Formats: sequence, C-alpha cells, structure tokens
Amino acid sequence: MDNGWVFYDGPSMLNGQPIVSIVSGIRTPSSNADTGPMAQTWILHQASKPHIAVKTGDDASICGNCKLRGKECYVVTFQGPRAIYDEWVKGKYKPNPSKALLKLASARPVRLGSYGDPAAVPYSVWERLIDCFPRHTGYTHQWRGFERFQKICQASCDNLMDFEEAKSRGWRTFTIVPKEIEPEGLGMHCTKDAFKWKRCIDCLVCDGQTADAWIHVHGRRNTISGFHWPERSG
Repeated sequence: MDNGWVFYDGPSMLNGQPIVSIVSGIRTPSSNADTGPMAQTWILHQASKPHIAVKTGDDASICGNCKLRGKECYVVTFQGPRAIYDEWVKGKYKPNPSKALLKLASARPVRLGSYGDPAAVPYSVWERLIDCFPRHTGYTHQWRGFERFQKICQASCDNLMDFEEAKSRGWRTFTIVPKEIEPEGLGMHCTKDAFKWKRCIDCLVCDGQTADAWIHVHGRRNTISGFHWPERSG
C-alpha cells in the first residue's frame, strides 16, 4: 500500500533544474528518533541519485547556496534520500493521493525539507501540502530573498551574524552554536541538544511563527572548518 505521494514535479525555484518532491511516512511512520513519527518531505534532483548529486553539484537545485552542502550537511545522502529516490524511480510514489491516505496524513505533523531546502519548491505548493497536516516544522537557508517563507519556516542561521540579520528581516530563527558557547537571546535551547530528548513531534515550535531556537553544532557539523562565533554587534 502507498506510504506517500509526489507533491511537486517541476523546475527548482533555485536554479530551474528538474526536481521532484515527495512526502513519505504516512502509512508507516518515520523511525527518526529525533523527530518522532512525523511525515517527512524529500526534495530531490530528478536526474541524479542524491549521493551523486552532491559530488556533481546538481544538489544546488535543491540546496541552493547552503554552505553546509555535501560533506558538512548532517544528512547522509546515500541512506534516507537515496532510498526515497530509488523508490520514486520504481514508481512507488505517485501524485494525487487517495482520500484514505489524506485522512492518515491528518493524524501527524509534517517536516518540511527532511532533505533539501523548502525554497526549491513553490510556496503555493507548500501551502496546499501543509493543509493536509495538523502541524509542521520547516527550515530554510535561503532566507535572503525568500521572505514569503517566513510564514512557514525558520531561518537557518550558521552564526551570530546570520541570526542578527535574519531577525532584522523579520524571521523566526534556528541557529547552530559552537559547543563551547552558551548563548543568550537566541530563543529556546533545542531540548534534543539539552539531553532531555524531547522529540520534534512533541515540540513543534519551529514552524516559522512560534519561537526562535538554537542548538549546539552536531553531527558532521562538528568539523566545520572556519566556523566562528563573533561577539554580538552593537
């Protein structure tokens, strides 16, 4: 039985290349321990397997100018994204979900951009998808120039300067912080990082509207070269 559907098939809003966007985890919930059983969305370059796209540069169509593209991104592309891509190639995911699948979708929140940046997909498409779910979370590194996404996504900030600029532009933020820093004024401390292990599905503040949040640098980001945390301006 189907477990998701294609909700966008067309040009990337970042560079015009062909992408496909899939929502999964409807009948069989995601096993992601951090997010909990949320539905997941995947934004993929149509012509390249995800782990190949990061090597050829085709991932620019779905990740844009994110400086964490490739080796510094926490997503392991040859695992989850590749599995979704392979199932899409086999025809597992189709557009126009059944009423039964939509009813199941209404039972759990959805994560925008489990892989890929939501800004690659037209905003109107996200509006229609979000209407199928009770709540959502979302993040974008493309917050310069995609202001409309303020309504549904946090601005992904990689340093204090990003945070201050995003706030000046009206965004809710999600900021990664060096492990040796305990910042003030950046919003709530993500409880996954604080060892309370509250899952995203139990929190859901990262919806672009509710609150700012921050987390210590984690995963492969631990080795980000040149990562710095300047003193607060002003």
